Amino acid sequence: MSPAPGGVTESDHSGLLRLSAELNHAKSISESAAVVVEIFNIEFDAPLSAVWQYDKKTELLEPVVQSEPAQGIIGELPTLPPPSLAGRAYDEQQTKHIRNVPQADSVHNPDTTIQSEIIVPIPEFGVVTIGMTDVDAFSDSDARLAELAASNLEAAVNRIRREQQSKTEHEWRQILFEGSRDAILVSDTDGSIIEVNTAACTLSGYDRSEIRNQRLEKFLFDGDSEAYQSYQQRVLNDESLSDDISISCAEGDSVAVSYSSRRVEVNNSVYVHTTVRDISEKHARREQLASLESAIDEANDGVAIIEDGKYTYVDETHLEFYGYDDKEQLLGENLQVIYDDPAKIKRIESDILPTLRAEGYWRGIIAGSNGEHDFPSELSLTRIDESRIICIVRDVTEKHRRVQELRQSERRFKSVFEDPQLLVGLTDTDGTVIDINQRALTYVSADYATICGKDLWKTEFWNHDEELVTSIREWVARAADGEYITYESEIPDEAGDTRYLSGTVRPVTDVDGVVQSLLITAYDVTQSERRQQELESFQQAIEQANDGVAILGDDGYDYVDQTHADMYGFESPADLLGESWHRLYDEEEAERLRSEAFESLESTGYWRGEVTGTRPDGSSFPAEISLTAVEHGSVVCTVRDETERKKQKRNLQRERQQFELLTESIDEYAFIVLDKNGTITSWNDGAKDLFGYSPETAVGMSATALHPDSERQENVIQRLLTQASIQGESAHEGQRVCEDGSTFYADVRCTPVKTDDESFLGYGLIVHNLTEKRRQQQRTERFVEESVDVVTIVDEDGTLSYVSAASERVLGYDSDTLSGTNIFDYVHVDEQEAVMNEFVNVIENPAQTSECEFRFHAPDDTWLTVNARARNYTDDESVGGVLIYIRDISQIKKRARRFEAIFNQQYQVSGLLDTDGTILRLNNALSSAETEIADDSQIVQFSDLPLWTHSDELVETIQQSINRAADGKSVQQTLEAMSANGLRLLDLSVRPITNSDGDITLLVVEARDITTQERKRRHLQVLQRVIRHNIRNDITKLRGFLDLTIGADDHESRQTHGSNIHEVLDNWEMITEKTQQIQKLIQKQGTGTEFIDAKSGLDGIVERLKSSKAHSSVCLETTETVSVDMPNVVLVAVDELVQDFTRGVDNTSVDTDTAININVELVISEADWVTIRVTADRLISNIKSAVLESGEETQLEHAKGLSLWLVNVVIMQAGGSIAVERTDNNTIVTIRIPTRSRRKQAGAITLS
Repeated sequence: MSPAPGGVTESDHSGLLRLSAELNHAKSISESAAVVVEIFNIEFDAPLSAVWQYDKKTELLEPVVQSEPAQGIIGELPTLPPPSLAGRAYDEQQTKHIRNVPQADSVHNPDTTIQSEIIVPIPEFGVVTIGMTDVDAFSDSDARLAELAASNLEAAVNRIRREQQSKTEHEWRQILFEGSRDAILVSDTDGSIIEVNTAACTLSGYDRSEIRNQRLEKFLFDGDSEAYQSYQQRVLNDESLSDDISISCAEGDSVAVSYSSRRVEVNNSVYVHTTVRDISEKHARREQLASLESAIDEANDGVAIIEDGKYTYVDETHLEFYGYDDKEQLLGENLQVIYDDPAKIKRIESDILPTLRAEGYWRGIIAGSNGEHDFPSELSLTRIDESRIICIVRDVTEKHRRVQELRQSERRFKSVFEDPQLLVGLTDTDGTVIDINQRALTYVSADYATICGKDLWKTEFWNHDEELVTSIREWVARAADGEYITYESEIPDEAGDTRYLSGTVRPVTDVDGVVQSLLITAYDVTQSERRQQELESFQQAIEQANDGVAILGDDGYDYVDQTHADMYGFESPADLLGESWHRLYDEEEAERLRSEAFESLESTGYWRGEVTGTRPDGSSFPAEISLTAVEHGSVVCTVRDETERKKQKRNLQRERQQFELLTESIDEYAFIVLDKNGTITSWNDGAKDLFGYSPETAVGMSATALHPDSERQENVIQRLLTQASIQGESAHEGQRVCEDGSTFYADVRCTPVKTDDESFLGYGLIVHNLTEKRRQQQRTERFVEESVDVVTIVDEDGTLSYVSAASERVLGYDSDTLSGTNIFDYVHVDEQEAVMNEFVNVIENPAQTSECEFRFHAPDDTWLTVNARARNYTDDESVGGVLIYIRDISQIKKRARRFEAIFNQQYQVSGLLDTDGTILRLNNALSSAETEIADDSQIVQFSDLPLWTHSDELVETIQQSINRAADGKSVQQTLEAMSANGLRLLDLSVRPITNSDGDITLLVVEARDITTQERKRRHLQVLQRVIRHNIRNDITKLRGFLDLTIGADDHESRQTHGSNIHEVLDNWEMITEKTQQIQKLIQKQGTGTEFIDAKSGLDGIVERLKSSKAHSSVCLETTETVSVDMPNVVLVAVDELVQDFTRGVDNTSVDTDTAININVELVISEADWVTIRVTADRLISNIKSAVLESGEETQLEHAKGLSLWLVNVVIMQAGGSIAVERTDNNTIVTIRIPTRSRRKQAGAITLS
């Protein structure tokens, strides 16, 4: 920088203008600093320049940027402390012009190559420095120029900070405005809506432009000008208004809303700010849920915003959590600064931040520190965009504590509930019984269903006494309000004797302290109560009798009560009156009394001690005697028999000895005896082997030494002793500490040890090493986690208390997400009731296993079809709930539905075959019988079905079709099948199914019945041809006969021709009747078959023909007496056949000796088939024979064979056949028809 003694030069002005212009375009502080050092180098000939920024937290000047020449000469810039030259310049806010840097005071680096330096401070930012390698290289004008440049940088820094602050405030306004779930409208003083948020569009159904084109009067008040004017005036007068109204939406419907309006001023302009909230029932429920979630997720949370890895916003709660006093301590720092544990920082950098970048969200538990102690915190990180993260932290210390308390309460409850001596019931807060233990049920001889669901006061425990009912209702109400109730009650037993109960009514609260249910407990204290009554009676007797009492005077006993007499073996007190007391003791004992007792009486007037009394029978007994001297020289003597007490004392000593022997002999477990303070008083060999302490070392130790430090702080041993003293037993599982410091996992049971007379000996601890059991349990848990099924344990209210890790693979949820939720929330609403009923059935029937299928809601908002198997293990301590295995069967059900679709199509026969033709599944709609379920071991070929067995050729055709399909070809053909309704014409197709490898694994068969359509078509063609043929021929005949009639001259000829015309017309009448009959038969095809007894039906035809055919003889012969059913339509065929035989005879005048004889024979020639043989002594033509046998309509001449064609149609339709035999003089027609049983067999398919 060249010296300029005259001040700032014109070129300097030009450089400053350029500096100002470029700083105006800078977007960040670092960019502005870079512009300054560049201008110093180019415009001011000062290549060695740099900019430092002050860090309020560290109180150091951190380098921001330096020029390239400075980089080359100086290298990397250091961080400058407050005592440095730059630090002092910033603290004093004064420009420093140092002419000789190495000799200056407080120089940071005396060996620096910089010899001259100007340091200019910038308030609230840092310093700008320029230097030279020569001594005294700068003038005062240079210092002034440096200050001007620094002032430009200061202006740029302030501008950038204001823009950043404005941007942040704008973004926050947008978040608050658009992020609101309520509709927000801003209107001017004229009522025109000028701005709305997205929620307003959602609520009303209008887009933004449509709402902005409305006035507030129309939107809120539906055009009610009077109401709006009042509202607007009050709001503009600075009154806040709110009300519930109904507004119209875009679709024409209305919605109930609550609005709140207030007056706001922005830049001296007045506006009306209106918030509109949907308060409809559906929205209210949604809002209630959202509010609840918000309250749960956000209450007392600390919030911060991190941008580009640095804190840009923190609230007070966030600061308090981590022990900071000022926001400036965190602003500009990264997230890791609040964690001083390298492991936590590593977790953030290697796990949390990568997950956040990949998924946009992370939530979990991480221990935080407030500078004094760690606390569990729930951290939620949400990435808003590429650079910003919202950080929400919650202190879950209290939650963890409550959860632990709840679990401890649950364990205590379970221990209490299973106590075999305790009557326990659980009720709702209104007194409805939810659960009751077996001891209570046995106590009143009731079953579970009788008690549960009732009001508590209506059960057998209370309903015997109206006063007691009133009391228990009051106790329930008080306990529901959180009060702990103790009570005593009486209940009669089956014999009518009174039993006594002593118990409590305790409120059961959740983790938030809300009473959820009531625990009713009671002990049967009948024996204790009776002993107390006896004791009171005994004490009263003692008080009344004063034990054995006597008064001794100078001449012997002056008074003796009955107890005293009885004690010494005398029947009556009179036996002792006047007698000396020496009579009651032997000589040795009497001498002792004279020397001890009477000497004490003379000196003190009182003596008390033990004596041995002697009865008249020579027996003796121990006694405690009290002698008191009274006035007049008398002595009052009170005696108590000590025989029983001495006996009990001996028994106690014996029991102590037995107890000591017992504790010494238990080697499999550690058996330890503690006194009431928890000090070890007995230590057996099992305890020595397990813990390593010798008996000499262990006895006298506190039992807390056997617990790890964490349990010592919780005073677990004291809890065990207290619970055991109250409930009679206590238990605990956890780590125990050996003498060498090693630990093992153990089960500990604690119980008070007492003698028969309730004398307390101590607390017995039985310690069982569970290390191997624990290892086995962990192996089992591993197997469960790797299972293909999701293994869950569900509480009786449906809460998932345990979910295996397979849930993420099978259901899409991780186990932590499902745990604690209710399983029924994931069940489809249409199936919830059925699944709940199955669940209740499992609860009520513990020995029963239940299985059901339902739809399960997946995380991607789809539904999985699952199979659930459940069994009740609530009473199993290792499970403690309903064990449910859940398996995803969506793909299985999808395949099943695909196959079912095959069988549900409109086919008469459909099925699946193996490639060799073995039937795997078959649906036969041609059968009128119920489908039979065959044994799994049965193998049936499709070609062997009764549908085809009426023809060997057809069986062969079916097998060939299966073979072609197995080779990969689709086959379709038309076949005749024997069904329950006779022969049916089927359109049969056989298609191959391949797997993913292209191999043919299955064959699909489908057959559609086209019999009716085909027969109708053929029969109609026959009728059309016959009618067409006859119309043509008969018209020709009529024309000829009419011509002859007209040309005839005589009456006889005309009469003859007229008769011929009548004959033609009569023939037409016959054809019409036959046509109608054939049409009826065609219409009946496919409508089912009616049956009739063959013999009775043929009898009817024969009798009718006998009466109507004068020149014919018709008879019926039967070779079987067994009744058999055949299709009734066969009678039509037989009738037509017989009439055709007799028609030519009855139409001519012949003698009776030429009458035709017809014999109808009924034969059952083989099982399930009936044969009708019609024999006539008349030959029919070959043409008619062919019509009967083949039904060829082309041979019908002038409709003369129409009746026989009808016979063929009927028999064939019935599934039968016709054979014609012509002899010299006779015609034999044999008709073979399937019976009803044969047709059933043809239709029955014995496969599932």
